[in-house]
Amino acid sequence: MPNIECRFILAGRKRIRNTYTYSVSTKFLDSFSHLFAETLLLRTDRHFQLYTRAKNNKVWINRTTSGVVVGGYTPQLNKIKASAVSGNIGEALIIPSIAATLKKPLNKMQFARIRKPRTMSPDYIVHLIPSEIKSLWKLPLSIWSIMPDVLPVEAKAGFNKGNDYPVKGLNQLHNFWKECNTSGDIRYIGYGIVASINIVGTNRIIISFYLFIKKWPTVTNTALLSQTADYLKVNAKEFFV
Repeated sequence: MPNIECRFILAGRKRIRNTYTYSVSTKFLDSFSHLFAETLLLRTDRHFQLYTRAKNNKVWINRTTSGVVVGGYTPQLNKIKASAVSGNIGEALIIPSIAATLKKPLNKMQFARIRKPRTMSPDYIVHLIPSEIKSLWKLPLSIWSIMPDVLPVEAKAGFNKGNDYPVKGLNQLHNFWKECNTSGDIRYIGYGIVASINIVGTNRIIISFYLFIKKWPTVTNTALLSQTADYLKVNAKEFFV
């Protein structure tokens, strides 16, 4: 039964504003995967147990009947972990973790998986009223009162990968903002969440929810959209609260 440690962080300051820890039975990982993850993966709970323990189970062994080395190529003796598994586990936990922190029934959460052909889409949009955003990130009125009530959410997960968010996550938010600019949905530009899921081991998972809030009115949409995601991450204090 892993402990899920949720950390709520403002992306511009990299400072933890709030934490909440809850436990979930591994059997629920399978249910959560079917409910919330993009990829169909049978027995997510079994994958989780195998992937977070030492590789001393024979299922990891590749059958090898030759030890010859040709051109520097050597036999691969063991199987490797599929990145799709960590991604599936991470996506499965995002909505339940937000609901648990808010102490809100899971069936009351409003969300949707999203996609747009030929674009890099975030994983979800999530409906959070301003007071819920205030509660999760402990924000003052001057900040949470201007937030839209629909936020894009991108999840990035890995095994023992650290707790910072990868620039790929911000890049998908950045593409979402560009598409909003094109479609005229400009009030959503500059706002979103990157959830970095660090699967530390069988008994511990850390989810860092990085909230992006543009420094309005100092930062214009044009200034934000004209930069690359790499630049925005390096200079996050300049663009985000």
